[in-house]
Amino acid sequence: MEQGDPRLASIRTIRNEALPNRDLVIVTDNAFELLDALTPIPALAAIPPLNDLQPFRRLYVLAPNEGSMGPLMARLGTPTATLGPGARRWDLDGLAVVKFDLNDHLLDRARARRIGGAHQGACVPDGQILRCQSPHDWNHLRVEPHHFNGVPIRCVFAHPQDNSELVIEVQDLPPGRALVGMVGMDDAAFHPTGAPVHNRIRFQPADGSPSRQVETVAPSKRGVTPYRLDLGGRAGSVSFTITTRNAGARMYCFTAVVTQ
Repeated sequence: MEQGDPRLASIRTIRNEALPNRDLVIVTDNAFELLDALTPIPALAAIPPLNDLQPFRRLYVLAPNEGSMGPLMARLGTPTATLGPGARRWDLDGLAVVKFDLNDHLLDRARARRIGGAHQGACVPDGQILRCQSPHDWNHLRVEPHHFNGVPIRCVFAHPQDNSELVIEVQDLPPGRALVGMVGMDDAAFHPTGAPVHNRIRFQPADGSPSRQVETVAPSKRGVTPYRLDLGGRAGSVSFTITTRNAGARMYCFTAVVTQ
């Protein structure tokens, strides 16, 4: 670790506010000097399985760059706080337990269709994909790893089309505190003048209370953009409406996780 590493200031913040028996730190680049400086706060040199974080109150992440944060954002969404360069904090109340992950249920729980455009119509299960009304393989929905700022993340690949809306719906979601995840475009799709991809995520509670939604935007850049939609502990249904003004090389991918 070079002297003057900007994460040193964040370590001081973590040591001041973290509880050794309640909080966890992940150092994504295996910088042992940072790990040693965090003692006695539990710290790991790799990202552990994130399905169940119930023992912990807060998760701190120290990373050499934004790309290394991508897998955490895919599971936990928007960080609670930015502590400094390469340092984020997630408060885990409402995030600790996975209740539903679209990556695991795209084929058996989701309904998808394209509205408008050259290939409108339903996207139907076919092996490991939801096959839309297009002869092009890249227009079908699937779960697979893509690279964001050099880091592979497993996500729902959902390439938009011109003059069209791609709508994905999931009914009967279990009660949850939040819907979290990330949006982004594969590194191979990056070019400075590329169009952003929009994803309007709308949650309709089963108890008839007002719907909630968040508008996410994946700009033409390397890396991911996290999001969070509070669900208020309710069950319900969710829709994802994906559009772009220019679909050329828009290798779009996203995650969606209901947490408690």
